[in-house]
Amino acid sequence: MSQLAAKVGITKTAIYRHYESKEEVILAMQNRFYDLFAARILDLHKAFTDVKTLYSNENIVDITNFFVENSQYINYFISQFAVDPRFENTIRDELIKRGVNENFLNCQDEENEMRKYTHSVFLAVSFLFFIKAREQYYLCQGKKIPDSKNFSEKLIKFTNSGISGIFSGNKELKLHDISKERMEELDKYCKVDPSILPEEDKVFTALATVIAKYNISGVTVEKIADELNMAKSSLYFYFDNKNQMIFSLVEKELNLLAMLISENTAEAETYAEHIYITMCTEMNFFLQRKSIIAICGWLLQTSTENNFSQNNFSQKRDDEEPNNFWEAKISNPIKEIDLGFSFGPKMLTYWYGILPVALVVLSMKHNFSEKKTEDAVRYVFNYVLNGISKK
Repeated sequence: MSQLAAKVGITKTAIYRHYESKEEVILAMQNRFYDLFAARILDLHKAFTDVKTLYSNENIVDITNFFVENSQYINYFISQFAVDPRFENTIRDELIKRGVNENFLNCQDEENEMRKYTHSVFLAVSFLFFIKAREQYYLCQGKKIPDSKNFSEKLIKFTNSGISGIFSGNKELKLHDISKERMEELDKYCKVDPSILPEEDKVFTALATVIAKYNISGVTVEKIADELNMAKSSLYFYFDNKNQMIFSLVEKELNLLAMLISENTAEAETYAEHIYITMCTEMNFFLQRKSIIAICGWLLQTSTENNFSQNNFSQKRDDEEPNNFWEAKISNPIKEIDLGFSFGPKMLTYWYGILPVALVVLSMKHNFSEKKTEDAVRYVFNYVLNGISKK
């Protein structure tokens, strides 16, 4: 509450004149989000006559603009999706309570459950990711953020065509589809043997347990220490504060993942295969280390934007060494992607790198089998490569 008061420029006492507790502030924020989002969707209700009209590009542009104009909700939205197993149902219930038609909330592809879910996840994560990236780009450049409609239209065009639609003329990248037989061969390289993974840090495990018990807003060093049956001072012996502790633990896990991806992608013969191996390796890693999912959600809500900005939009970005052979290959072609702001190869890698994380969250929530989760990654890989417009 003290941090909130400082951010707003008022005293903590002033907040308590309006809200009795931190939980009441969070509830008020949630209700405001649902009110604003429902109002935007209700405006669209007046325009649609059937499902095809409802999912027209014009309506999707309008929904995208909502998040462009209200980007402050994005970290909260993604973090809740990561840690709250009922978040999707809560959103649905709250929107219906505010008069939103159920037809608007139904996915179109009822015949294929996995394609229905992955279509939604791909669009939601991609839109929220690039909205946040665009905002941070202009903030780092000290420029005014331009009109949202033009950006939304470009983003829809990009997700409709995928990267092959952008790089189609570049034969060096070899962005052709991967055959079923070749995918099955690559799947063998993507397996993560749990026996080769080091034992998970006990503090990391304790943090994930605390998040599961108390949700993100309830995480404290005291509760982590209690979970470990140790004194709070013992944790502070190794770390200066809670944030340093979390970032340190997550960095160690992500470095391990990066090493596995680097080893596995050595088998890639094309850029498409590199992307596929990266996504499948991530999926298998997060299925083995599920506790990191909740912690990544915690990080999103506790504002990682400074690191995000410095890594992607610094003045030295164009001079940075690429992470791998294929990032070097796309350094020039990536300039063909027009979303109204420029970014480098690492941004594209981050984009398709976070998609498997969302799929593992989805898999955990709905208790999907490993086979269904693998199918989901293949669907999303095809969306990355060819866009959602290709059947």
